[in-house]
Order: sequence, then structure tokens, then C-alpha cells
Amino acid sequence: MSHKSWLTPRFLLGTVVAISMIVAVACGGDDEEETTSTSSSTSTASTASTSSSSTTASSTTSSTTESSSTETAAAKPEATTEAAPAAEPSVQPKSGGRVISTGSRDPVSFDVHNATSSVFVQHNAKMYSSLVWSPDAGVIAPDAAKEWTISDDGKTWTFTLHDNVKYHSNINGIAGPRDGTTMTGKDVEYSMEKIMGLVDGVVSARSGWMKEFVDIDRDDLGMSSDGQQVSFHLVQPFAGLIDILAIGFSGIMPDGTTREMLNERSYGSGPYKLKSFERGSTWIYEKDPDYFKAGLPYLDEWEIQLIRASEVAQSAFLTNQVDVSRTPPSPDNKDLYEKARAEGKVDWIGFSTTCRPQGVNMNATKPPFDNDNLRKAVNLAIDRYGYAEVVWFGEDRWTPTRYLDETTWGLKPEEVQKLPGWARGDAKAAEIEEAKNLVAQEFPDGLSLTMLVRDTSAYARQGEYVAGELAKIGIDVTIDLMQASQLFPLAQNLNYEIWSYYFCQTTNTPEEMFGSYFLTGGSRNWLGYSSDVVDAKYLELAASPDTATRKARALELEDIVIADLPSAPLGVHNGQSSYYTEIQNITVPLGQQYMWPKREHVWRTDA
Repeated sequence: MSHKSWLTPRFLLGTVVAISMIVAVACGGDDEEETTSTSSSTSTASTASTSSSSTTASSTTSSTTESSSTETAAAKPEATTEAAPAAEPSVQPKSGGRVISTGSRDPVSFDVHNATSSVFVQHNAKMYSSLVWSPDAGVIAPDAAKEWTISDDGKTWTFTLHDNVKYHSNINGIAGPRDGTTMTGKDVEYSMEKIMGLVDGVVSARSGWMKEFVDIDRDDLGMSSDGQQVSFHLVQPFAGLIDILAIGFSGIMPDGTTREMLNERSYGSGPYKLKSFERGSTWIYEKDPDYFKAGLPYLDEWEIQLIRASEVAQSAFLTNQVDVSRTPPSPDNKDLYEKARAEGKVDWIGFSTTCRPQGVNMNATKPPFDNDNLRKAVNLAIDRYGYAEVVWFGEDRWTPTRYLDETTWGLKPEEVQKLPGWARGDAKAAEIEEAKNLVAQEFPDGLSLTMLVRDTSAYARQGEYVAGELAKIGIDVTIDLMQASQLFPLAQNLNYEIWSYYFCQTTNTPEEMFGSYFLTGGSRNWLGYSSDVVDAKYLELAASPDTATRKARALELEDIVIADLPSAPLGVHNGQSSYYTEIQNITVPLGQQYMWPKREHVWRTDA
């Protein structure tokens, strides 16, 4: 494996994660993966496919291209001037009413840029607008930007804002300093610079990686604005930019808004304003009557009830104390859910989580996991199908996958199941025997390890299961159960031997996957992984001229990383969004749980 070297992560591309954000960067099992709705933007200009994760422009996406460079046109994102017909709803939405949904935690602050988990963005995204958003699976649609253009070389993206996007900064009925002021290109310029850490040195843990492609060495830091227009100047073509701009962590706030100001109140322009809140209990958001999209949102109020325990959340849903819940039923409640569905009272949508990569992370920067055979043994030892039953309560709640998602970029589940470590029956017994022999060969005196495990239920089950599997091949594992605030600094500083965990992505693009976790110095490369080949091919991936090339390059990168095994993948769990049938436009944008929470299209039939 001459292409690979293991070392403490260096900041190859200047990626920085502030210590203040480390405690929540990898959101994992606390994430609320709820749902979204269909778009009703009235913009009618031509559309563009941006080669994004699973997102392509819809009939509502006003993106065009222009010729303004000597670079080859093949290097820019795909574009089309064909507008897909917009679907007409069979039933016209009603205005009014309120919806109550479950949540698990208070937002840390009202700073949407420096939030990390979707449990935070489900609050903040209701109050903020972004340049674009994803109202449904496979769609990137205008939001505060009514249209955008991309230069022929793919390196200049120019967005034109609506001229009536108004901020609301009130809280608990008390007016704020920016109420009623209009969003300008200067606000967008400031917000993007803040996201990239160019304002106060704090890089957004979720959106900040755009700075690896924005030309921040320019005098204008890669961002320029004029009135209602703002331009991104990139160092190379990067189709994934549109995905970053669509996630809930890329909201726009007024020029000069500081992190300290955002501890006190929000400064957004989204469909809802914060009406009232009680930390640890209830957050109520009310319709903004001055929202720039006429007739939206449909609801008068959206209430979030904070319920941390899964069983309590299920009980609240089954007794109709809440209308919408992300929590899937536990085995003992499954029949009650099925009965309510058969009676037409409730329904749900299943989806595959973007909490990936999931697996067993091994610190190969030092013994014992600098030993290739030991990492191979760990990968062979674990019975993935037993893992699905024990940790996720059944194979129907789990999908075999490596790092890339199986719907767009990665191998299909049936292909993954043919790979080493994924065998069943007698073939699995042979893999376990091979793993035993490898451990005995490399560590004849035996091997004892300490494994970091986060102290929430799914992580605890995962850790206990993995420890049991490794015991079968002669590895004695002691579990060190700890809170996220204790675990993440240890992981970031590579102060561990092994830890069982699952990260979460926000855009589900291959650029985020490899740039965050496997690029030398990546913002969440807590594996110590470094490969000159991966670093070079990553830049080729980001500049891919079309989706097919992008996928081929992503799979090539995944093969290289899997051959080195910095982490043994275990597959991903599936989520479920449940709702009462009088609630309409509850849909799930696959792989986009960080793009949906605006909720402006949700409505009630009984309003």
C-alpha cells in the first residue's frame, strides 16, 4: 500500500474547525431526520442540472449559463434549457392551523451557520432563507435568489435576489433591530464570508468546506456583490456548491450580524418567526405575514415539543399529542403503528439516513492499528446481519452500504454484500476463522483494547455488539462510555485506539464525504488518514464535467480508501417519518435531511 501514509491530520487545504463547535460536529444518533414538501416557486426562467448529490434543478429552478471565460465548457456543471412541467396538486392547500412535531434538543444558539446537527437546524431553518433550497427529493429550487447564472468555465456563479426579502429579528414579541429591512447582495457576501471563517475565524462545521473551492485569496475574498446581485468566484469548477447553499446551515443574515448577537435572537427572513419558547420543553414558531413568497407558509404555527426518549416520543405520537414524529417504532410498538395506518389515521415514509460513514474507526497512526492485518481482521470479524438485528431491530431497518450512498453515488446493496466482511452462514464462519488466525499471528500474546462509545442508546448497542464480535477473534475490548463533549476532542486529537461511531453528512455529495473524512486535513478526518493519491484525485472529482464521470471518480476514491480500511463500514440504518393523514405535503427528500426543515408548504386538510 505504497500510496498511503498515516499521520496526524495536517491542514492541507486550510480547513479549520473551532474548538467551540467540536462538541457537536458529528451529529449521529441525535439527528432528527424529518421531512419536507413540494416547491411552489413562481420563477419561470430556464433550468439547470448542477450534478449535485441527488438534486437536479426542477421547473422552479432559474439557473442559466453564460459564456465569459476561455476555460473549456466541459468543466462546468451540466446545463439544460428544458423546463420540466410542474405538477399540479390534486387538492388545493388550505391556510391556517398548526402542527406539533417532536424534537430532541434546544438549538445551541440562533446562529444557523455554527449549528451542527439537524436537531438544531429544524429550529433555525424555519427562521432563515438561503439562496436556494431543496423542497423535495431531486430538486434544488430558488429561495432568496430568484435566479442564477454560471459562467462557461464553471468558476463564476452569480445569484440575483428577490427585492422583497425582509428580515425579522423579533423574539417573544419584542421587536428587533433589523425588523423589516431588506436583504441585499452585501448580506449574502457577508454571510458566506462568515460561513468560511473569514469574519471571526470560526468556520461553519457544515457549510464551511465551500472555502476549499471559493477563491479566498482574491482581494474580495472570492465574493463580490452589487445591489441585489452576488457572485461566487471559484478556484475551479465545483458542481457541489449548489448543494452546500441548499442546506439549512447556509442561511443568510444581515451584514455585520455577530455570533454574540445571535445568542440573543435570530436575524432571519424565513417563513416563520419565533413566537415563544421554553428551553427543554416547547418552541413555537408563527407565520411571518411579510414573507416574500405570497401565500406561504400555509400554517399559522409550527410547534416543536422536545422529547428526548424514543419510547416517549412514540407514545406521544400514537396518542395524537403530536402530529409529526421522526422516531421509528420500536418492535413492541410496531403493531400499534400498523393498526393506526390500516385505519387511515396515520402514514409514514421510510428513508435511508445520510448518517454515514458508519462503522468501526481504527486509529492507524499508532499501534496497534498501524498493523494492516489487524484492521483486516476487524473488518472480517463483524457479522453485519447480526448487527442489523441487534442494533437496528431488523434487516428491514438497515441497508448494506460502504461509505457512498447506494441511491446515487455508491455500490448497490447487492454489490456490497459480495465484498469481504459481508458474508453469511458458512462463508461468514470462514471469515471469522481467517480473522482469528490474523490476530493470533500478529499478536500471539493476545490483544486488549479500549473502545470509545458515545452514551446514547443506539451508540451503546452498537459498541456492545462490536465488542462482542471482536471477542470472538481474540480481541478483549473494554468499552469507555462517554458524552459527546468528552468523546469528540479525543477523536479529533487522535487520542484513541478504536471507536464505534457514525458520522452524518449534510449534502450527501462525494465531495463532502471524501473532503471531510478522508482528505488529508479534512474538517472531520478524525481517523488520521492521509493519501497523496486520494488528495490528488479529490480535486479531479470536484472538477468532474458530468455526473457519470463524477460517480466513476467517487467509486475509485472509495475503492482506494476501503483497501486501506481506516474504518470498517457496517451499513446504515433507515429512518421513518410518521404523520397523521390530515397533515399534507410531508415528504422525504432522500439523503437531504438538512435541506427540508423550512416547512413552508405543509398544510392541514382540517384547517
